Amino acid sequence: MKSRSNTRGFTLVELSIVMALVAILAVMIVSFTSLTSLRVRQATARTDFMDAVADYRAGVTDGFALIDTNTTKPFTVSVDGRELKIGGEPFTLPDGIDRVTAETNGTLLRVTLTNDSLSLSESFVIASHCGATFTGGGS
Repeated sequence: MKSRSNTRGFTLVELSIVMALVAILAVMIVSFTSLTSLRVRQATARTDFMDAVADYRAGVTDGFALIDTNTTKPFTVSVDGRELKIGGEPFTLPDGIDRVTAETNGTLLRVTLTNDSLSLSESFVIASHCGATFTGGGS
């Protein structure tokens, strides 16, 4: 009798090894794409925050320029967390900025804008020639 050897096909061990390798590759690809998309979302949020800060700074600086700094009459700077008022002119925070704080030493006004969810903050300074008085949100 002749013994018949079946040389066609793959063994169960070979198929199991290939399946395990495919599964490992799939997990690596999924984790890489999710990590990449998270980084893209964070970078987009940071860019949006910086754009909002730039727009807010331009608005505050333009509004501050309207205050008559030739007079010695002091003006009031107040902050309530979501709104900065300079000389009674309100500057409400745009989307992407959670909180505003401000501080003055009578000559300079430092405004800090914060996004709590991204742990980002940005500050800018405005020169004051007439000695601002300050209430709320800082010193």
